[in-house]
Amino acid sequence: MRNKIITLTVLVALMSWVIQSGVNTTYSKVGGAPAKVAGGPAESSKTCAKSGCHTGKPVQTVAGLITSNIPNTGYIPGTTYTITATANGPGHTKFGFEVSPQNTSGQYKGTLIVTNTQQTKIVSTNYITHKSNGTSGNGIKSWSFNWKAPSAGSGPVTFYGAFNYSNNNGSESGDSIKTSTLYVVESPFKMGDETETAPQEMVSVKAYPNPFAGTAQLYLTTTDQSEVNWDVYSLNGQLIEHHEHVLTNTIIDIGNNWNEGVYLIRVQSADGIKTLKVVKSL
Repeated sequence: MRNKIITLTVLVALMSWVIQSGVNTTYSKVGGAPAKVAGGPAESSKTCAKSGCHTGKPVQTVAGLITSNIPNTGYIPGTTYTITATANGPGHTKFGFEVSPQNTSGQYKGTLIVTNTQQTKIVSTNYITHKSNGTSGNGIKSWSFNWKAPSAGSGPVTFYGAFNYSNNNGSESGDSIKTSTLYVVESPFKMGDETETAPQEMVSVKAYPNPFAGTAQLYLTTTDQSEVNWDVYSLNGQLIEHHEHVLTNTIIDIGNNWNEGVYLIRVQSADGIKTLKVVKSL
């Protein structure tokens, strides 16, 4: 009788281990994807669409699943931006994702920053993925996080992303993996009082006072008194003003309708480009 009890106990324990093992295997990715499945060059374009992970339909590439507030003119080195990854799949209620910023050589660029600790996490420093609390959605699921742009001279960066559209059948079979990318360039604007590409003293751009409140005076001078084009951009790259064929060696009032903030004045002459940073305060 005692031997039967011992044998029964062992069988129950073994069955419990097998069931639990199956459960852990089935739901192991609910808490986040492993590193290097974002579909980028650092992982040789690999995603979770493989045996032992998520199997189902062939991987599909979809445009526009990764968006940001990085302006079209490009990222400014050292500036922090918001990146949003969105899985849009009518009929689906469970989703997952992984995103990594890389260049075409597979080098990681910039710094990922978690802004929602309940739904996202960073794995192996260079990848951001979902947590178990960040998988549910009614036909759509979005995750947002921050990215601090790399140092000057880093060049273009691509955000590579892989998204899992789960069929929610309790296993890893039958799911759909979709990939998407977001390509951004480095802004030509540099943080500093003056950044020039023209020969020294061929074109001069100054503002007084700087910083200023109300209005300031812009001084545009060239050695040959030629015409220039000049633009005003906000710090995030939004075009505020555009002026063409402006005579140099003149004084121009600026800033009257500007909000408080930092602005970049970009002056283009026949000899090159100069950029001046000005600050308006209240």
